[in-house]
Amino acid sequence: MSDLWRLSSKSACCHDLLSNLFDLTDTDLEVFFILVDHPAMTIDQVSEQCDRHRSTVFKILQKLESAGLVTRETISIRSGGYYHVYSILEIDDLDRLIEERTDSLIKSIRNRAKEFSSDIRKNALNMHQGRQN
Repeated sequence: MSDLWRLSSKSACCHDLLSNLFDLTDTDLEVFFILVDHPAMTIDQVSEQCDRHRSTVFKILQKLESAGLVTRETISIRSGGYYHVYSILEIDDLDRLIEERTDSLIKSIRNRAKEFSSDIRKNALNMHQGRQN
């Protein structure tokens, strides 16, 4: 929960926001920002850039893709075969995704707060009735 409070701080940065909204680790964010700086990279290129094993980068790219932050394009090779190129979303699409995630998180927190308030009221009422008996 302290991570969420950190988002309201003036010192909060993009890393903090992405980490909280998409449940990303520092390594996930490292790969994401490599793609920000170098769009359209293969797994091997990203792996070399961040000095991580190809299988680790593959898992991270899958996570980023399933979160909607990264797209994968399949490139066919004339002589046969194919390879994948990864890029971040277009900035407008990324902005929209972050706004949707933020709205969803706020709605979820509000719902939890309402449930909490309701539970507290029920418990207080039960305690009050127990004292009267």
